[in-house]
Amino acid sequence: MAYGTFSKFHHTIELFSKEETVSAAGQRKHSFVYKDTIPAHAQWDFGENMNSPYIANFEELNIFVPKDYLSIINYNFRVKNIKDRFGNIIDSSYFDILSIQKAMQYNGKIHHVVLVIRKVIENGD
Repeated sequence: MAYGTFSKFHHTIELFSKEETVSAAGQRKHSFVYKDTIPAHAQWDFGENMNSPYIANFEELNIFVPKDYLSIINYNFRVKNIKDRFGNIIDSSYFDILSIQKAMQYNGKIHHVVLVIRKVIENGD
C-alpha cells in the first residue's frame, strides 16, 4: 500500500517553480527552476479544440498524486519530464497546472490529489 492508498503511482513527474529576475533595465524575466521529483499516475485527456482562426488540440492530462505532496504543489509550478516506472521519458514538454483538486475518501479524508495540466505552447511550437 503506497502512500496509504491502493493506487499505483508508477509514473514520476518533475516540478519546476517560477523564479522572477529583474534586469538592470528593469525588465522582468521568468525562468523555471527544478524543485522536486514526485510519484504520480498520468492519464491523458482531450484538450479543448480551437476552431478559429486555427484548428488546434492542446494536450491535457490528469495527474494523480499522493496526498503527501499537496503542501508543496501550487499554481506557480510547471510539470516536466513525465517518466514511466523504468525511468523512460514519456513526455519532456512543459505543462502548466490548470487546477489542483482534492479527491476524498468515503470518510471525508483526502485520498489523493488530481492535477489537471495543459501543454505549454510557446513561440509557435
